[in-house]
Amino acid sequence: MNLIICTTPLQTLLAKEIVKNYEDEKFYGILFSNHFSEKVDRYFNLFGVLCNILNKIYCKSSIKLVCLILYYKIRFFNKKFDKIFVANIENILIQSIISSLKFNELITFDDGTANILKNSMLYQNNESWKLKFIKFIFMIDHDINTLKDISSLHYTIYDMDNIIKNTKRISIFKFNNSVGNALNGVLKICLGQRLYDDDTKNVDLFKKIIDKYNIDYYLPHPKESFVVDGVKYYNSDLIFEDIICNELNNYKEIYVYTIYSSAIINILGENRIHPVSIQVEGFEKESELMRKFDILVEKL
Repeated sequence: MNLIICTTPLQTLLAKEIVKNYEDEKFYGILFSNHFSEKVDRYFNLFGVLCNILNKIYCKSSIKLVCLILYYKIRFFNKKFDKIFVANIENILIQSIISSLKFNELITFDDGTANILKNSMLYQNNESWKLKFIKFIFMIDHDINTLKDISSLHYTIYDMDNIIKNTKRISIFKFNNSVGNALNGVLKICLGQRLYDDDTKNVDLFKKIIDKYNIDYYLPHPKESFVVDGVKYYNSDLIFEDIICNELNNYKEIYVYTIYSSAIINILGENRIHPVSIQVEGFEKESELMRKFDILVEKL
């Protein structure tokens, strides 16, 4: 049996495609998130049906996390899996589980754009003394670097350098390349972000973007605490990438406006989708990052 661990909706989409490559093999799935939402739960359930054994966990507190580490230390004591599939190699629970197990092969897959952004947590190994102490107490002997070293293969949706050299491309977004009988012309969506601690500044910024570009829908970030008036909110239990895939059936072209949301990197390469990054004072480095991906950057 194989073990596969996911922590986000995007990861479940990759995992679904990965499992197709091992049709004759059984999977033990652990779906773990630090918060509950209908959207996350929906994607967890969709992937869960592919697993022979499933653990679905929502853990908000550090105390519960410690309990989970202890639980899997006992649950997987002397347990052996053939293959282990993970994305979040920086996650202490995942490091603990792998440290507790015997296995033949470790295979990694994308956590998202963190895999291709060289300043992300997947390229850092700066563990605090508190974390090192916890890992010592619980005998967790793996870290980011050791897991990279033993990973034999990495599944990715990006045609770029990744955390290890041996990569295999998979496709998880089924873009409709044909205009066909699309009912409408152009759809304009603005992706929200919480850039400032002062919510008034966030609202003012996005109102300017909405007015300047005649935005049709505003898609808020899950962690937003503000409301932008004067625009329709796009309410859906789908993640951004799936929303865009669906809307390509309804519109000939889609313009996606953002400050620097990394989600738009996941939709690059489809000629009917036009990502636009809005340059904002104080976020020049983020704008430069967008340019590196050949994303159009415009000043507000």
